[in-house]
Formats: sequence, structure tokens, C-alpha cells
Amino acid sequence: MIQRDIKFQIDEYIENGVPLGSFLYAVLTNDLITAISKADDVNKLHIPDIVTYLLNYLPSVAYGSEKNVKDWMLDHKNEEDWLAEDIERDRIRRAVYYEGRRTPH
Repeated sequence: MIQRDIKFQIDEYIENGVPLGSFLYAVLTNDLITAISKADDVNKLHIPDIVTYLLNYLPSVAYGSEKNVKDWMLDHKNEEDWLAEDIERDRIRRAVYYEGRRTPH
């Protein structure tokens, strides 16, 4: 289970194109070495959970490479029409991520 602040940052990136910090940017761009070097002790343990969240709750075009992440943020800036559909499709699933789960503090 990922920490609430990490989920919030990922969701803000997906919903609004908000730039990510260096740790999450590294995770979303598949830069494992940088992700581990930038992670605090808690997030180092939760990298697999964060990746599982990406795979299950985010549009695949929003992560996986630097190009995908940069394009996602640029598409938000340009308010691309298709983007709203991708965001809305998984919005409810992301909103109920913690329901029925033991939530992190």
C-alpha cells in the first residue's frame, strides 16, 4: 500500500499535469537507480506498490518513459480533448484505492 502523500502526488500529476518530485519522476520514467537513490526509507520499501498502482490505476501513456511523462504534462498544458476521457476512466477507481484496505499513516 502506498503512502497517501505519494498517491496524492501521482493523482495530481494524472488529473492536472502537476510536475513530480525527483523520486516519483524517476519511478514514472522507469529509472530504478535514481528512484532508489531519491527514495526515503519508507518509499524504498513501497516501490513495488507504487508500480502496481501505476499499472492498475493510470493510463499507460502517462508513465513508462521520460517522453511519456513529458508528453502527459504537455497534453495537460494544451488541454487535449482525449486526455479528459483517459483521466475520467480511472478517476473513481483511484478515489476508492484505500477502501477496504489497511491505510498507511
